[in-house]
Amino acid sequence: MRNIRLFVLMTLVMLLALSSRAEDGDISGHWIGKINIPGLTLGIDVDFSHDQENPEKWIGDLSIPQQNATDLRLTNIVYDGTNISFNLPDVPGKASFSGTFLQDSSISGTFFQAGRESPWELQRQEAVDASAADTLQGFSEWIEQAREQWHVPGVSVIIIKGDNILLAEGFGQRNIEDDLPATADTMFAIGSCSKAFTSYLLATLVQDGQLDLDKPVHTYLPDFSLKDPSATQLVTPRDLLTHRTGLPRHELVWFGRPDVPRDEIVRSLALLEPTASLRQTWQYCNLTYVAAGYLAGQITDSTWEDQVRQRIFTPLGMKRVTLSTYAMVKDENFAYPYQVEEGKDPERIDFRRIQHVGPAGSINTSVNELAAWLKVHLNSGKLGEKQLLSPNLMRGLHTPQMLMKLIASDDMISIGYALGWMIDVYRGKFRVHHAGGIDGFTANIALIPEEKIAVAVLTNSNSPLPSLITNHALDRLLELEPRDWNAKSLAAYEQAIALAAQAKEVEQAAAEATPSSTEASPPPLPSHPLENYAGDFTHPAYGTIHVEVEEQTLHARFNTLDAPLKHLSYDVFAVTDDAFALLKSQRWIFQTDIQGKIQRVLVPVQAGVKPVVFQRQIDPALSAADALEPFTGEYLLETAGVTAIVTFQQDQLTVKIPSQPTYKLSPSDQDEFTFDDLPGFRVLFERDENGLISSLVFDQPNGKFKAIRQND
Repeated sequence: MRNIRLFVLMTLVMLLALSSRAEDGDISGHWIGKINIPGLTLGIDVDFSHDQENPEKWIGDLSIPQQNATDLRLTNIVYDGTNISFNLPDVPGKASFSGTFLQDSSISGTFFQAGRESPWELQRQEAVDASAADTLQGFSEWIEQAREQWHVPGVSVIIIKGDNILLAEGFGQRNIEDDLPATADTMFAIGSCSKAFTSYLLATLVQDGQLDLDKPVHTYLPDFSLKDPSATQLVTPRDLLTHRTGLPRHELVWFGRPDVPRDEIVRSLALLEPTASLRQTWQYCNLTYVAAGYLAGQITDSTWEDQVRQRIFTPLGMKRVTLSTYAMVKDENFAYPYQVEEGKDPERIDFRRIQHVGPAGSINTSVNELAAWLKVHLNSGKLGEKQLLSPNLMRGLHTPQMLMKLIASDDMISIGYALGWMIDVYRGKFRVHHAGGIDGFTANIALIPEEKIAVAVLTNSNSPLPSLITNHALDRLLELEPRDWNAKSLAAYEQAIALAAQAKEVEQAAAEATPSSTEASPPPLPSHPLENYAGDFTHPAYGTIHVEVEEQTLHARFNTLDAPLKHLSYDVFAVTDDAFALLKSQRWIFQTDIQGKIQRVLVPVQAGVKPVVFQRQIDPALSAADALEPFTGEYLLETAGVTAIVTFQQDQLTVKIPSQPTYKLSPSDQDEFTFDDLPGFRVLFERDENGLISSLVFDQPNGKFKAIRQND
């Protein structure tokens, strides 16, 4: 039945197109309309032209974007200047169409199939575009007012209907300090809107036969693994692109670590705790997109950067687009990032360097350059006369793959996540969209494929403005009852600010209150001097946390993040500074070894995952050959009458006691070593007044045993 409806729509569209040129005897051109089947309204596109071999004959094709039907043929087209008819030969039920040209450049008629009738209508593309342009009267002024209300420095907007750009304009400033305006050519970071480029890239590899989205990733990357062995065997590229691997965000693996290599990030997936089983639930995860981009590079013996340029930017004519902010700032027209705080003027901030996770969000471009990208999505993979990606593959990019959390209102119902796109029903229309955000930049891109509408909004601060502009534009273009999205969002924001201020006042009043006699005693002091907590603590996926004492306070530096640690009780501390926003208010627990020395810190870096263990890192200098050589020699255990021999072998100290195996020693502190294969055993070297090694002590669970160094 679906195929029948599709062909019926096609036939109707073709007839409409022919009758639209009745006034001047020429119906050639592009027409847009709809067919109303009971319970379903389908958008249709029709193209009519003269047959080159027989100019008196009409030829045409019909497309139904909503059903991903492209260029379906029409036959027996008859047009007499007023009436039009044609057949759909590939549709069962003797599908046919008849219609009448109206003087307002439109066509209406009836579709016949298997005894059923359905109404349809068409409008010439030029008339549709003119009508759409009329709906945008006053839109630029609305944007400017909303921009000022949200204190956003600069905004760029593009709106496309069919093949025509209805608006491409900049507002405000890309550079406040130098008073430089934002234009439609201003370069902005688009953040996670980059994900759609990575999924499109993988689709081109599928088209070329180099990739199957449903084969396990280890088919192409033999060493690829996740922590769950069963997931490792089953996870596919499609899983990576749809946020259903079971991994949550684990953002601190990459955030604030711009120098970590991409292949190292991919290897780290094997060390990260999942919070769900494979394909059990949708959990947004930038890291899996990093893996997908890395996969594309490995398959082609190249890199994600090279492939996205070759397969996307070059065919689309996107010549200025960059993949890092280092490159973007070399352009003559780029936006600086700004931070906007309540009651303050916008403040310029540093660019967030994220090129190492490029496939998840490092693309920088302008709305004018995005025009071709939007058109290829609206036209089923076709740009101009060139089919860049097959309609089936483009349909796959826009088809929901994984259910998301249900969000429903009178205006929007979420559906799921496709391949680099979120899918919902916006006020009755199927919508394909994605937002993007990175420090100082926010973006939003939305498509209404059925109506061939696209909107892209780029800004240089973090705010809800891009989504508000997008919704307002769609309401106008779809001729829907107006919704004051901006006023509603501003009211919610102001309420949140008021509640935050109220909570702060309550907290401050409680802190200033006079302590009562029944007040609880102060929390216990740290169990060790603060200096004992200092050092480097490392996790193989998350990197190193450096802890030091500054002005009688512990201070933590985690990559580019830096903040003090507030003591809570015994060995428990917490981050209170906004610089560590991802870890704010989380409790860090320092733990000791069996000798009572601080050896690790447990940090809750991800909600729903047990705290990650960062182990104390031994100073590499303690393992250097020149540092180890002074410990070698013979040591007499007088109580046992045996000699322990300490030697330096293969860059490591060893100790040999008669009738026992040779034990390997690893440094744990200055003059202290642990046994590699004997937990709880260690060797403590002692020095004389001249700083020379004079003895050692075997510190074991059953006691301590001293051995005197024998002079050579």
